[in-house]
Amino acid sequence: MSFFTKFTYLLNPQRDSSKVALSICLMILWALSFTTAMSFVKIVHGEIHSLMILFLRCFFGFLFFSPFVVKGGISNLRTKRPFLHGIRVILTCTGMFCTYYAYRHLPLATASAIGFTSPLFTTIFSFLFFKEHISYKKWMVIFAGYLGVLIILRPFSLHLDNAMYVALLANAVASGAIIVAKRLSSTESTVTILFYTNIATFLLSSFAVLWVWQTPDIREILILACVGLAGILSQFFYIKALQLGKPSFLAPFEYTRLLFAIVVGTLFFQESLDQWSLMGAFVIIFATFFLSRMEMHPEK
Repeated sequence: MSFFTKFTYLLNPQRDSSKVALSICLMILWALSFTTAMSFVKIVHGEIHSLMILFLRCFFGFLFFSPFVVKGGISNLRTKRPFLHGIRVILTCTGMFCTYYAYRHLPLATASAIGFTSPLFTTIFSFLFFKEHISYKKWMVIFAGYLGVLIILRPFSLHLDNAMYVALLANAVASGAIIVAKRLSSTESTVTILFYTNIATFLLSSFAVLWVWQTPDIREILILACVGLAGILSQFFYIKALQLGKPSFLAPFEYTRLLFAIVVGTLFFQESLDQWSLMGAFVIIFATFFLSRMEMHPEK
């Protein structure tokens, strides 16, 4: 059995309980890979424009992703839903640019915490577009997780700058991209969705980057290659998780990203970790654990 065959078999469990468990694991892997990508973004030289980061991230991401495209063959890239792919490309491109801008101008933990408005958008969009039934208990868990974010943010004592508004915009459009990906995942493979998203985002950013082009040095190229690898992995993990679970269930697990952000920010960026951050992290852990129990053992 080849590596690709084993990998595909592992990511396609048959039992419902296994699907729930795997979707949770994929979300944790997404949180880790996303935090890794944003950490590398923060150490890119300040003079490098965010459009440059977007362009090179898409370029290197596609290079790392291309073996899966070759393995699947061109026939697997055929789609009957080009319009939905186009919408996802626009949302993803906008969301990525805003995200890179926000993470470069905000502390890692702060940017991650603001990013947790995304589950609220995702859950509301799931309710509006998928007509998902969301119990009051799930709503309570989602808002409990968001309460943990607010504890960390302390909004009444925090000066709101433009980067925070950009971060909120990034979350709104990213949630829209997630909903579109969920629609596509019913008929399209993960490879197909990633292919069209990345190749189109690369082409769009290649035109925009002409006005801000700066030739990066070897160090910057290596850093952005790491951003590309971690970025494509994060997209893969999230889309695969969407094929196994509902967006409203998966959304609160985005809160685990904050735990990685706090650790990385403290160890590598000398960002302080106070009692409020610890308290908020505890609330987030409790909320995600409780939600996983609800999904694995639904009430009869």
